[in-house]
Parts: sequence; C-alpha cells; structure tokens
Amino acid sequence: MGWGCSFLLLFSCRGNLDGQNHFPVSHDSSENTVQILDEELAQTKDSLVSLALELEWLILRKEIVLAKTRSNQSRESSLKLEREFSNFKALDKRFPSPQGFILEKKKREWEARLQVKKEETKRLEAIVRLLNRDMVELVDKLSHKGFRYQLPGITSEQSRLQIAE
Repeated sequence: MGWGCSFLLLFSCRGNLDGQNHFPVSHDSSENTVQILDEELAQTKDSLVSLALELEWLILRKEIVLAKTRSNQSRESSLKLEREFSNFKALDKRFPSPQGFILEKKKREWEARLQVKKEETKRLEAIVRLLNRDMVELVDKLSHKGFRYQLPGITSEQSRLQIAE
C-alpha cells in the first residue's frame, strides 16, 4: 500500500516537470489567443469607461432629483405659509375693530417668516440650476465620447429646454 501511494504521488507530481503548461497551445493559436485577449481587454476597458460615465451621470442625476425635491418642498412650504397669511389678512380686513384682528408685531413676524421661506426657495432653485448646468457639461462630455443622454419620456428638444431652465 505504501508503494502504491508513493507511486501515484510520484506520477502526479511528474506531470509538469518539463515546463509545459497544463493547456498546451500551438504557436498559431497562441497568436490568435493573444489577439482575442487584446480584443476582450479593449472591450473590458470600454465597458469600464462606459460604466464610470454612467455612474457619474447617475450620481449627478440623483443630486438633481434630490435638489428639485428640496426646492419643491420649500416652495410648497412657502406657498402654504403665504396662503395662511393671506387668510389671516382677509380675516383681519373683515374684523369689525379698527385696529384689526392681527397685531402689527404678528404681521411683521409672518412677513419675516414668509421672506425667509422665499429666500430659501430661491437658494434651493439656484442649486437646481447649477446642477442642471453641470448636467449640460456632462451631457457634452458623454456626447463627445459617443453616448446619448435623454430624460425618459422627453424628446431631446424638451430636455434641452428643461435643462436650460
């Protein structure tokens, strides 16, 4: 039994003693294999560039969507506040007392809050415009590399107009 195991071990180790590969390849197919591998390498590099650009686009698109969401939320909040203030002003006009329903101090507080909300909305809308400008630059970069960009469900002319806003 000991000789049998050592015999098997000797022959299994001896398989690659002469320096040959486990997958013998003739010289003709070696050149073809190198060419195929070069093509696959080029395709893989192109794919990596494509994926990196797509990731860059997705990250920027995500930032734009988040910025638009914050901007719209701020605008909604501003409009709600303005509506409430308008309701109070209308109630104040109908109030029978000459001094009105709302004290002057409260009016100034409402106006200040409304002004702050409007400024916040303008600032957030400016961020959206800046991100859209960055998207235009990225779209130019993508088109220069042979890629196309278009928002889903929007024609290219509409997307240019939307980005310009």
